[in-house]
Amino acid sequence: MGHASIRRLSIVVDDFEDIYYDFGSFGIHVGPPEKIKTILEDLQTGTIRRVELGDKPIIAYFTGHSPIVSARAPFGRVAATHRASHGMGGPRGVSINNMVQTDLEFLPPKTFDRAIDSLMPVLRFLEVIAGRRQNLLLIELELDLPKDRPDLGYFEVYWSAPPSRSTATRTRRPHPGDLPLNGGMQPEEFGNVMGRWLTVDHERRDARQQFSEGFSNGERYSAERLVSSANMFDILPANAAPKNVDLSQELQAASAAATKLFKALSSTIERDSILNALGRLGTANLKRKVQYRAKRLLDAVPERFPDLILVLDEAINCRNHYVHGASAKINYRSHFPDTVIFFIDTLEFVFAASDLIDAGWDIKPWLERPTSMTHPFGSFRVSYADRLQTLKALLKGKRDRRSS
Repeated sequence: MGHASIRRLSIVVDDFEDIYYDFGSFGIHVGPPEKIKTILEDLQTGTIRRVELGDKPIIAYFTGHSPIVSARAPFGRVAATHRASHGMGGPRGVSINNMVQTDLEFLPPKTFDRAIDSLMPVLRFLEVIAGRRQNLLLIELELDLPKDRPDLGYFEVYWSAPPSRSTATRTRRPHPGDLPLNGGMQPEEFGNVMGRWLTVDHERRDARQQFSEGFSNGERYSAERLVSSANMFDILPANAAPKNVDLSQELQAASAAATKLFKALSSTIERDSILNALGRLGTANLKRKVQYRAKRLLDAVPERFPDLILVLDEAINCRNHYVHGASAKINYRSHFPDTVIFFIDTLEFVFAASDLIDAGWDIKPWLERPTSMTHPFGSFRVSYADRLQTLKALLKGKRDRRSS
């Protein structure tokens, strides 16, 4: 199988009905009887069953329009389609069941290993949209075989250890209206954003994988997750975060003078450390990179998240405390929910939201919609103002103690 050519890989994720909320494709029609009578008369033609019209007829339907979303991808195309099934009906009633499958169409066909590798960024995108890691309900593949033998070309894949959502994450099922984008409600925008997001995945993969590892933990927070949430900005490529910053002439002169002074000293750990730091002047540090990504968000909605840079700077200060032992402005352990958890939520939101904005997501309509907070980003936007005030009070308390 590792060398077989695969034309298409199809998956069904467990939040498919919320991610692709195509409400209008299925439904029931109740009366008036005279309209349904025509349908039943046509149904009776050519059958041995006698179909009689009662006083309360009900018709169940699927429009038959299967395509929902289509997007370009580096490997070919991604599409979401309805997969409807039904029985013949009987005394117990009749039903139309459906799943929405996400199809990866490979042009040209790929080996199995490369097909799975192409699947992973698609799963990460759906994870961001749904607000939690997705369990796989189904994986199927279609081999690139001659069309006269289609019976040999379809297989169901059994993955022994697939990406999955831990039951310990305590995440809620998403509500379709809470998602940043919905494939059923906004199919064109969804497809466009997905396509652009996938186009740059190869460059941003390391950072996105690190985001996914933290984000998939749901409501499980730790200092380690904070460190990872900050560091993912550091491994973004140059086209997503600045690598260099402009230095003033005064700072350049001071750096040159200090470098000359320290080079004249005997080599010690401390002397070499200072020279290394001077050599990094002009290279964007972590705070600069985080601020750059936040600017994507602030440019789109400048008034929505006041003092966002302050929160992010304090998040990096907290990260530096846990990584380098830097002095802490606040007792992070005593105020863990108000500091560490708030910082993690902010870093993850800024990372993912700015990433979607880069891909063409218009955040304003999402911010204007009410939310039931089943998506972490909805919870973040609702609670941000109160959490900001709490953080400011903690910072002010520290300053007040210093001045007394």
